[in-house]
Amino acid sequence: MKPRGELSLRPYEDKDLIAVCDLLNLCSAVDRLEDSFSVEQLGQRLATPSLDRFNDQRVWVDEVGAVVGFAQVWNLPSVDSLNSYFFFRVHPDVRGMGIDREVIEWALGRAREAGEQHGLRAVLMGRVFEHDSYSKGIFEKFNFEIVRYGFRMARPLSMPIPEPILPEGYTLRHVMGENDIEPWVACFNESFIDHWGFSPDSVEERRHRLERPGYRPEQDLVAVAPDGSFAAFCLWEMDKVGNAIYDRRNGWISLLGTRRGHRRIGLGRGMLLAGLQHLKDEGADTAKLGVDATNPTGALGLYERAGFEKIATRVSYHMDV
Repeated sequence: MKPRGELSLRPYEDKDLIAVCDLLNLCSAVDRLEDSFSVEQLGQRLATPSLDRFNDQRVWVDEVGAVVGFAQVWNLPSVDSLNSYFFFRVHPDVRGMGIDREVIEWALGRAREAGEQHGLRAVLMGRVFEHDSYSKGIFEKFNFEIVRYGFRMARPLSMPIPEPILPEGYTLRHVMGENDIEPWVACFNESFIDHWGFSPDSVEERRHRLERPGYRPEQDLVAVAPDGSFAAFCLWEMDKVGNAIYDRRNGWISLLGTRRGHRRIGLGRGMLLAGLQHLKDEGADTAKLGVDATNPTGALGLYERAGFEKIATRVSYHMDV
């Protein structure tokens, strides 16, 4: 497509949902990002409680209203700063036509405004694949600093999966409704509090995620400690949209964490293997996940010992606003 007339930006509106979904899937295919969205999934994601979907998002349109750009800034308070996570997609046909600068300027302004509202120093953060030369070039052009690397990893499920074994006294089950929300949030926050860029989860956010299209409680595993508290969790999911688009059978270990005080006893390995076995039983032939390259809990080593290999590198950028 070629843009018709000059481009302009405006706040995101609910009527833009389908057009934005189409733009995201197009950019994913062109830039080899492997992200894929359905309208239902994206609509639920944009309705998350922590996102002001009209102030935290912008679309760029041409003179006939076709959406050619999308940007959002997720503003999440941490201990001493506001982590403003920046996501953007620009149609390949309008890249380099001035929209690049507008996207960055809007994101910086929105992060600055949100920081003032929260009384915190704002840090604008973005993460892109190393092979995504367009997005990577934007961050570098506007002098963002590289602060972190991460990996996307994959493991063929044709490889043998050892039997999942939990430490003595721990039991494995899936989440079971409203009563599990608060214990799960507490476990999540204590599992990731020492990770880079951590922002605490909330009961409201967790409840919203349980309502997303396609969510199944049996995919949401927890390890229960001898005292009845949640000690670890593993969320495994089939990539239904991407599998249909690209004719593949990928599954994801979307979340894996072990609570402080329950580490170094084999709990994380047991949860990971349980998730892999479920994915294989569901029909996946490949399991994927993402990991911080310098994760303080040793997650990278855990995944490598379980047979995962790096298939792509992600670069994290930030800028103090």
